[in-house]
Amino acid sequence: MNRADPDTIKIENQLDAAHTISRVKGDQLSEELYERLKEKYKSHLKISIRKRDLQMLNSDDNKNKAVWIVINEKIGKNEDSLKSTLTTSFTNTLRSLNIKA
Repeated sequence: MNRADPDTIKIENQLDAAHTISRVKGDQLSEELYERLKEKYKSHLKISIRKRDLQMLNSDDNKNKAVWIVINEKIGKNEDSLKSTLTTSFTNTLRSLNIKA
């Protein structure tokens, strides 16, 4: 995700300010403002991540590899770990079917 995005920075600054005001004032209105901005920030991040992922998928010549990069990022695994897991799973499935790998 590009954290240098001006919209993201603007919302982060607003969120930080609202959090500070909410902590200092401690009133319900300040807390509600902070919660609304927090939801706006989360929504903005989700949209930004989707746009980035789609841009990568659409611009990459190797679509399969691009898809796996996005999947690995989402599940927090690196490529080698995922390959190992899939290979082990596939081998175990073949063994359970009495097929030589």
